[in-house]
Amino acid sequence: MKTEIFKNYQEFLGREDKELNGVSEQFAIENPNYEKDNETNNGCWNCIDCEGCEGCIDGQGLTDKVRCIQENKDRIDPSLAALGAISTIVWIAAIIALAIILSLY
Repeated sequence: MKTEIFKNYQEFLGREDKELNGVSEQFAIENPNYEKDNETNNGCWNCIDCEGCEGCIDGQGLTDKVRCIQENKDRIDPSLAALGAISTIVWIAAIIALAIILSLY
């Protein structure tokens, strides 16, 4: 899908074609290949390194990457789909470790 540069996220939300991808001016400067990176995405904002995303917001962040991978796991390499499960396990382990440390004080 086509990707256009918008002044801000609010302007992106007001676009007529909701399948159109959008990026901020700063994002476009920092990621000159933003159009190619969004060819298979629909309705994404500042999304990069994703394939087949729909409605991703700021796809650079780990949380959004995991969500993107989980929502599109049937359309991407199965080895990448494991990333979502692994990061969830890591977060749970970190929370348990923090709870144990805090209980010692």
